Order: sequence, then C-alpha cells, then structure tokens
Amino acid sequence: MSRVNLSSWHKGVLIAVLSLCVKPLTAESVVPPSEPVPEEGRGWLSLRSNALADVALVPNLGVEAFIGERWSWELTGYGAWWASPRANFFWRLQGLETEVKYWLGQREQGGRGHHIGLYGHLFDYDFQVGGRGILGDRPHYGVGVAYGYGWTLGGQWTLEATVGIGYLHGLFKEYGKQTNGCFPWKATKQIDFVGPTKLSLSLVYRLW
Repeated sequence: MSRVNLSSWHKGVLIAVLSLCVKPLTAESVVPPSEPVPEEGRGWLSLRSNALADVALVPNLGVEAFIGERWSWELTGYGAWWASPRANFFWRLQGLETEVKYWLGQREQGGRGHHIGLYGHLFDYDFQVGGRGILGDRPHYGVGVAYGYGWTLGGQWTLEATVGIGYLHGLFKEYGKQTNGCFPWKATKQIDFVGPTKLSLSLVYRLW
C-alpha cells in the first residue's frame, strides 16, 4: 500500500517539473519575437508631379512603385486643355510617360541619391499662339535613357531632377491664322530627333 502511494507521489512531482520546463519552450516556439522589416526590403508607393511641366501649363500626376532594394517603376500622365479663341490661343497636350529606374543611392524617403533609367513616352498635342500653330494629332512616341538624382526635403518629401537622352518620332502639321472659321494647312513635317527628350524636376511624396 505504501509503495503505491510513493509511486504516485513521484509521478506528480515529475509531471510538475516537466510542465515548468515545457511551458516556456512552447511559448517561444508559438509566438516568435517580432522583428522590424528592414527599410530596404519594403515596397513603397509614391505620388509625384513634374514642376517644370506645371509651370508650362501642363498639369501632371504620376505614381512610382519601389520594388526590392534597387528598382522602381514610374508612370505619369500629362494633360492640358487651355483655349481662348479671341486671343488666338490654344494649348493642348495629353500623354503618358513611363520609366524603369535602378537606384545607385539609398532608398530612404522614397528615393535618394543617383539613379539611371530606361523611359518611354507617348503623346499628342495642338499648340497655337498668335493664330499660328502646330498640330500633332497622331501620337508621337519616344524612348531613351535617363540619369537622375533625388534630395530629401524632410518627412515624406523628396525632390528629384532627371534628364534623358533618346529618340523621338512623329508627324505634325503647321497651320496659319484662322480664316472663314478654318485654320489653313501649311505643311506636314516629320520629327526624327535624337537628343535630349526628357527634363523633369519633380516633387515626390511617399505614401508608405
């Protein structure tokens, strides 16, 4: 009778010791300590606007997605539709521009330091000043390589300057002053240009 009681007592002590040992181990394995995600490993999304185009009366808005540590992709839309018939003034442009960038500098604030990129754009236009103008009613297109640099302004803001050299192709029409409600056609010309085709000074705001 005493041997049975002694065995039961040993079993109780053994179960209690095992419970104390296993419980901390189980808690650590089920709930691992949280670690902050490295800054360079985050995916970022930013809004941007080319201030040089805004000054030229061409409003624009773009988005840029940062993928991994060194790469980002930008897509910007441009659109202007200003007209004053009495002043013989017409200023219209619509288009899209995209660029894939490789960042040589740091990624804080949505892009800081040097970057190189490959860009393309597609647009049409109609510009008239003083009654004479040029009409690119068929889409123009271009491709090129770009270099840029980004400065941190504080908070979520950066300033980015970019210049690009590439190829631009398109057809445009020259027309004269309006007569009898119509603008007389003067000539049709073709653009095949190799040289600077991109210039931007963009304000960038990182959403996350």
